Amino acid sequence: MSPKKTFRQGILLTLALALPLSGPALAASRVHTVTIGTLVGENKPETQAWRFIRDKIESRLPGRFAFRIVPNAALGVGEKELVEGIQLGSVTGMVSTISALNQFSPAAQLLDLPFILKDRDHLKRVLDGPLGDELKRDLEAKGFVVLGYVNYGVRYLFSKEAITSPEQLAGKRVRSIPNPVHTKMWQAFQAQPVTLPIAETYNALSTGVVDAMDLNKSAYAALKLYEVVPYLNETAHIWASGAIHVS
Repeated sequence: MSPKKTFRQGILLTLALALPLSGPALAASRVHTVTIGTLVGENKPETQAWRFIRDKIESRLPGRFAFRIVPNAALGVGEKELVEGIQLGSVTGMVSTISALNQFSPAAQLLDLPFILKDRDHLKRVLDGPLGDELKRDLEAKGFVVLGYVNYGVRYLFSKEAITSPEQLAGKRVRSIPNPVHTKMWQAFQAQPVTLPIAETYNALSTGVVDAMDLNKSAYAALKLYEVVPYLNETAHIWASGAIHVS
């Protein structure tokens, strides 16, 4: 199953959960403001997905919800800031990597272990199974309601020079997700993990703050990182999963 189809399924699940909220009680209630934060631009799938959700809900429940969709990391430069916004009540919903929710569920850490998932079908079976259900329960207990899962694709290592052996990572500064599983992985290769928000990676790579980073291919292209790290090393070390979630 393609990442696009998986993402679409997550959206449909979101709608299935949101749309049945019609009825006399809701009709008599006030308009609910829904603030959505995304880290990408107006024309990117994540932002467009929330507009799709907004339009479908508006057609079913006109006037009940006022969506405020804020793109381009205007509500926070990284997933951490948006997750904190959900905790504080300033953000209603977002799409994030599972890594951003790692601290709230022990089960989430399993999905970040390198070389543990074979392919997208394997990831789908895991998220549709007991582990995915446990993750939903853990996160709901902490205030995050998961409406669906997303397959972001496999993560590769992008660098300024070709990396053909693990030994070449020794001493290199690698941008890492602020997640202990990721930082320990890079340390195991004798690299120096540097945690940075995704919005800061282009400048960090261009100025030499970091030498390499890992990401999926679509984000690599969307952020134009090929301009500063032209080597795509097909390590396929982690299948990146995400979640559509609301407060």
